[in-house]
Amino acid sequence: MADYGHLPAIGEVKEVELIGLADLNEQHLQEQAEKYGVKHTFTDYRDFLKMEDLEAVAVTTPANTHHRIVLDALDAGKHVLCEKPISDELDKSWEMVEAARSAGKIFAVCFEYRMWGPFRDIKQWLDKNLIGTIHVLRLIYNWNGPNGDGQRRKLHMTVEGGPIYDCGVHYFNLGRWYLNSEYRQINATGVHVEGYKNPDHVIATVEFENGTVGLIEESYIYTTRSKDGHKFTQIESVRLFKIMGFPTKSDLSKKKLHPGFPGRSFFCF
Repeated sequence: MADYGHLPAIGEVKEVELIGLADLNEQHLQEQAEKYGVKHTFTDYRDFLKMEDLEAVAVTTPANTHHRIVLDALDAGKHVLCEKPISDELDKSWEMVEAARSAGKIFAVCFEYRMWGPFRDIKQWLDKNLIGTIHVLRLIYNWNGPNGDGQRRKLHMTVEGGPIYDCGVHYFNLGRWYLNSEYRQINATGVHVEGYKNPDHVIATVEFENGTVGLIEESYIYTTRSKDGHKFTQIESVRLFKIMGFPTKSDLSKKKLHPGFPGRSFFCF
């Protein structure tokens, strides 16, 4: 994630200066340091954390290594931006959250969908009650998994947890964000297609504490055999208002809604 995601993004933020990198793979470390003009490199992240002018770190290692690195970073007085999922164990996740609270430091998770245009627009429409009360929510993201520079990540994630563990967590996060409600119950099932330890395609049915029910679907095998891979993202709600056709910003601003009978909203992109 660091080489094709975090490092290019950090380079675009004028308020942030990239001063150091840590990686167990020394060859990869030097390649990235040269590419991004970083002078300080470390093969032991604990030495990296000793830098006095280091204010924050981005943890982009495998999920099962986050716990120790995050706790050490917080103990060293650093703010932390951590890749999702933050851990492979629930107890460890809460321990990191509590450690950040005790240290008075920011512990942010890479749920960047909250900042992305279409997803952010839907949240604004919901908060302004332009869509109505949501009774059913479907969140679908089917694709053939990371390719190109991300292929190494895909191979690792299929072993570590599969698509529901990798990108699926974005949609679990969107669900609780959209509805301002926590999950009461989650049931999931999946299929194994390409022979990995974890399923390649997963469907989860969920119930929120506010009574809304939902479906979250995530795949690494969607169009995987086709010449040109594709992605399919859909957010669909069943609610108390009906919007005639796809809601444009103009429609929503004028509240062109038809109350009184159930309807469905589609947001596909």
